[in-house]
Amino acid sequence: MENFFLIRWSHDYNDNYNYGANIKFLKDGKISFSSPLMPSGSVIKTWRSVTSFQSDRKTPMLPLLAQENTYKIAVVGLLDEVEDIQLAIEFYDNDEQLIKRKYFTSLNGVFTYPEKAVSYQVLLLNKNHQTFVFDYLLIADLSVENHYEINLKEDLKAVSFINNEIVSENDIILLNGAKETICMPLNESPPKNYFFIFIDKESDWLENVAYIYQVIANNGIHGDSFFTIQRGIDHKKIIKEGLIASKLLYSILSNVSKKDWYLKQKSINEEISEQIRVNDFASKILLQYSVGGKKE
Repeated sequence: MENFFLIRWSHDYNDNYNYGANIKFLKDGKISFSSPLMPSGSVIKTWRSVTSFQSDRKTPMLPLLAQENTYKIAVVGLLDEVEDIQLAIEFYDNDEQLIKRKYFTSLNGVFTYPEKAVSYQVLLLNKNHQTFVFDYLLIADLSVENHYEINLKEDLKAVSFINNEIVSENDIILLNGAKETICMPLNESPPKNYFFIFIDKESDWLENVAYIYQVIANNGIHGDSFFTIQRGIDHKKIIKEGLIASKLLYSILSNVSKKDWYLKQKSINEEISEQIRVNDFASKILLQYSVGGKKE
């Protein structure tokens, strides 16, 4: 099992440098941060793998990692100069004692989770920034990039993993897109392509479905390919949109393994109304992209 994690900034101000800082939460999930007078070496932002809900009133932002496993880490955003901020990681033992600290020379790097570590923190440090836009923090098994071509929609509402091997099995997973930390598990056996679509009430989930269809079409994943549509964690929070999205995928893809999502009995009028919406959505997507993925 390999894992690919995307971590947002979060709306909790306790883990930010707030003194004189101008922090703006942008509509696309990104944040703009500016505190040009803060001292060099000060911590701009901290993400933690362990918190005390009783005292902190929040859950950890960082995922649990496997000891002695090697990971890639990266900060993705927009900076005037990449040297303006620095990325660091700290590892702690069972007594919450620091056992190792690593500074990265750029905003991406590789680390191995220590054998004795039970928790860790990721730090964003100031060097000489004026302002920057933060998009997301990425942590993933180092082997993921060796096995997949990764495509991320700009707003992170859809992600695809195209296996470097020629495969016929494809998993489409519908996830709750409102989360600030998103885990995408990838099973190595049997080898598959993976497509994650994030759905929440604030995003245009139809656009996310269209993006994944475009990736499928552009990679020629048709013909003998088989698709399975799955529900991810917290699917009950997106049940209405998820049901329509799954029906839409059934209508625009061939060889789909259909699972029963429809727990609530609908009236005939509700079924007809919903099917009309699905057909309308399907027509828009299929008119935009041909089977080969080219715009008409």
